[in-house]
Amino acid sequence: MRLSPVLGFLLALAGSLAVHGITLANITVTGNTISWPDDGWYEVQRADNFMYLCRGGTSCETGPGVFNLINHSTGERFENINVGISVNGNVINWPADGWYQVQIAGEPDSSVCSGISSCTVADGTYIVINHTTGQRYEEVLVGSTRTSEVLNDE
Repeated sequence: MRLSPVLGFLLALAGSLAVHGITLANITVTGNTISWPDDGWYEVQRADNFMYLCRGGTSCETGPGVFNLINHSTGERFENINVGISVNGNVINWPADGWYQVQIAGEPDSSVCSGISSCTVADGTYIVINHTTGQRYEEVLVGSTRTSEVLNDE
């Protein structure tokens, strides 16, 4: 079966929106919990190793990290859902739950990046601020020897 160009575009757009933390299926992240509608059988997996954390239901408490959500009823995938702040190599990731800013620690007037869902930075120590909630993540360590560390907001 061949897809029409319009349908192909819409499917590509939906996939792009899902990757950037915006979805058409009402996927939400609140604290350390990913929630989804009651419209299929879902599975939550870690994005780094595809191990599952939750299957079924309408929500999953994950802790901080990056996750994939799959609706096995429809085959729809929502990849790279950020929960909390995570560091993978030189990339700082955060959820789509506010407007964030990354600053160099000790330089309060610096702004390395802001507003997007991730930031590639040089080795160093950073402060990540969610300006929507006021939550601050102090001393976020980034370096070429770090891989896949997640940070709690406590």
